[in-house]
Amino acid sequence: MEFLLVSGARVSELGGLLQDACKKAPRLAPIDGPLSHTSLSGLYIAGCKPEIDASSVLFWDGHGMADGSVFSSGTCLRPKGETLSSYVGAVTEGHAATDLRGVFSILQYSETTAEFSLTLDPLSQYSVFILVHDGTLVASNNIYMVERVAALLGKTLKRSALVGCFEIGCATGASTRSGYEDVLTLDRGQMIVGCGSQWSIGTSLYKDPFEGKSYSWLLEKSADRLIEYMAALAHVSSEENLLFDLTGGHDSRVCFAAAIGAGLENINIFVAGDANSEDVQIAHFLAAEFGAKKGNYPANFVEEELDFSELARRATFRQQGHATMFHYSLGTARLNSVLRVRGDAGEIMRSPLAPFEPINFCFQAPRRFLRKLSRGEPAYRESLRQYWLGFYSKKRRTAAGWSYRVAQRISRKKGLFTARFIRLALRSLFRDFLKYARSSVSMGMDQYMHDRVRRHFAFMTGTMNRSYGAFEPLFDPCLAAAASALSWEERESSKFVFDLIEKMAGRRMLEIPFADASLREKAKRQLAKHLGCSLPVLSEYGPLPPLDLPAAKSPSAVGIRFRQSNDSPIGLSWDGNYLWQNRKYLRRLATELSESHKCWTFLKRASVLKIIACDEYFYRSDKATAEGVRFLHLFIWLSFDECPVGVSLLIEKVKRGNCYSSPR
Repeated sequence: MEFLLVSGARVSELGGLLQDACKKAPRLAPIDGPLSHTSLSGLYIAGCKPEIDASSVLFWDGHGMADGSVFSSGTCLRPKGETLSSYVGAVTEGHAATDLRGVFSILQYSETTAEFSLTLDPLSQYSVFILVHDGTLVASNNIYMVERVAALLGKTLKRSALVGCFEIGCATGASTRSGYEDVLTLDRGQMIVGCGSQWSIGTSLYKDPFEGKSYSWLLEKSADRLIEYMAALAHVSSEENLLFDLTGGHDSRVCFAAAIGAGLENINIFVAGDANSEDVQIAHFLAAEFGAKKGNYPANFVEEELDFSELARRATFRQQGHATMFHYSLGTARLNSVLRVRGDAGEIMRSPLAPFEPINFCFQAPRRFLRKLSRGEPAYRESLRQYWLGFYSKKRRTAAGWSYRVAQRISRKKGLFTARFIRLALRSLFRDFLKYARSSVSMGMDQYMHDRVRRHFAFMTGTMNRSYGAFEPLFDPCLAAAASALSWEERESSKFVFDLIEKMAGRRMLEIPFADASLREKAKRQLAKHLGCSLPVLSEYGPLPPLDLPAAKSPSAVGIRFRQSNDSPIGLSWDGNYLWQNRKYLRRLATELSESHKCWTFLKRASVLKIIACDEYFYRSDKATAEGVRFLHLFIWLSFDECPVGVSLLIEKVKRGNCYSSPR
């Protein structure tokens, strides 16, 4: 549900123009109803469907759980006003921590005193866009509203190429940036507080209730909280309406195990991919073993025909950079017969990144060391400079090593990036690693959680909530605390994941193989040790169960019909075909972008045009395809060629009611 906060001396002079700006801004979720508007001394607030507490008004958005009840802005399931107020007090005044967890934001204000606050969830995963201009603060979860207010303030927003370059180059490091140079996201651990025209961005006073607890206590607590979450979901919707994303990996299996532990039956699963892939086969093993059914992807498109370039132009790059949402997934109504449960953010429980020992970065084999210096590699030279500047600080030395490790991905991109961008990226990464690290050992994962998980998984969940109820139970500070209570070697080996699955659903769920690509070597050894036998292997497991599982009840989806050429290579993924159909469009955009554009101070124009002209480069692997898609969306954005179609035109109205069934 959308909201807007404007605080500053100019609010009074703008008056009704702010309300007009809100009305003209595209709505992300028009089904939420009209906005209410409040103007106080130096303060303007707009939002929809507020919760009313004893002394304040609260707007919120997101999903989560508190006091045994789930809530989601993609449903009619709402948190209590006093629950939200208690959490705000814990963040702004340091009161005792509450049970509230998930991915959400809360805007609270008093109509009598004009005091206000804007707070994020305990893990600071929700994205709120902020603009500061001439002493005026603009904050909203709808960047279109920020654009409109910026125009009223006389501020021309400049489109940025940096976010796209960071994501093409290393998939992380964009930090708090958006598609505009002047619009940022509220940083991790921050809050906004103020009164009328006076405002400040401060540090959250939230006290982690799980700090210092033992691993065994946190393991028990984590299992109880996840099982409680699933039971609460089943309480507000028939079990047939729960749809679990399931793969052959760790994280979706944790959510599935929690559902089994909660005693849910008739569970629906959604499985994506080729029928012969390990992900699909293992998901079917799990479903057959535990009595789940196969469901359909929860989609409800309007029946229309369009080409792939039109689809690309609808990508919402302006928000977080790479498109994690398309406008066609929004609309005037929501699917109300499904609650989608996803296992994103599983990195909270484990680590895809090994600790980094700075000495390995600086004191390499002498020949390699001298070769890098003689070549003048900008990534190595800049990292080496940061290393020696922080020689007496292990944290700074480790940050130099980590930033070099990430920036090496840029260096492998066939000379696509300029030395200027590489130096800029190194310095930005170095600052992030220093800023967000709780310790030298956890530095890599701390930055990963702040950037990659927040910008991709958490943001994507928020956008899904505008189409249906989407829940991510793993965004839980208790799980993060349990993983942190282990040694780094144990965390990297996924010990907590395996312990948690067995505690919730029994040993049998661990005995069903995991997809080989989902487990690193340390995790494979840990699982074999946990089971006390050799690692289960899919090829040795036995005959596959029938792939035609019992059909689940699911809303019928009306798919978009695409106009496309039939010359795409055989075997391309959906993303690969999407990029192939847009390859000529991509070439035109890149070629026509002015040679003097700032983008070409970050990217080497000749090299980029060369690979874009090649019909093989982006189709070598899934990673290469993702790189091509990011180039496509970046050049659409920089060329002002995007097409923000009105969302009310793009999804047919759902005929059923807009709420879930009453608790049983």
